[in-house]
Amino acid sequence: GAGFRVARYDHFGRGFSDRPDVPYTDDLFDRQLSQLLDSLGWREPVNVVGLSMGGPVSASFATRHPERARSLTLVDPAAGPRVSPPFFFRVPVVGPMLWQSLAVPTMADGQRSDFVDPAKWPDWSDRYRVQMQYKGFGRALLSTLSENAGGVLDSVYAGVGRSGIPTLLIWGTEDSTVAISYADGVRKAIPQAQYHPIERAGHLPHMERTDVVNPLLIKFLRSASKADTTKKDR
Repeated sequence: GAGFRVARYDHFGRGFSDRPDVPYTDDLFDRQLSQLLDSLGWREPVNVVGLSMGGPVSASFATRHPERARSLTLVDPAAGPRVSPPFFFRVPVVGPMLWQSLAVPTMADGQRSDFVDPAKWPDWSDRYRVQMQYKGFGRALLSTLSENAGGVLDSVYAGVGRSGIPTLLIWGTEDSTVAISYADGVRKAIPQAQYHPIERAGHLPHMERTDVVNPLLIKFLRSASKADTTKKDR
């Protein structure tokens, strides 16, 4: 409605995307986004937006392909140390079975904690359960945690900082999934980032506070598009 064309997709292993039996690495998600843009014929730079785990995915893409990223928006991005799943989930054969029987069944109801007031989203857990019925859902999540463990995500965001890509950072002040205290590290890594803490919002401020987030996002995207046009005219 603001005049932008949007492509919204699910990462491999989530939503309605495929769940290939492969290692779920940064390289996999980078290829997915690159190939998606290629298949759409989108050769010009795009404004990349990443939520939660999409934060490091989009930041890595922008760093690896600066010619394809006009700007980057991060919404409550995964940050801080990349933690491994508990050791018993990493035991060959037995670990994946325990993961499927102990961890996966709790995930749908656990999503309610993303909101400050989950009562306003009564069908959220049921909507999440839809993707859980597809073979490979649990395997993909366990692989994502296992393959990307170790290191600190702030190093991924530092690449964006070095590139100078215009960045918007939005964070719900009451996020219990990725605490807003992690924003300090992301801001240090991306000094050019415009930072907006969103009051009365949890992990999904773009849903809980559309009245605040949408105007910020639209203003930022228009500014980035204008700057890109000016650069081309020089």
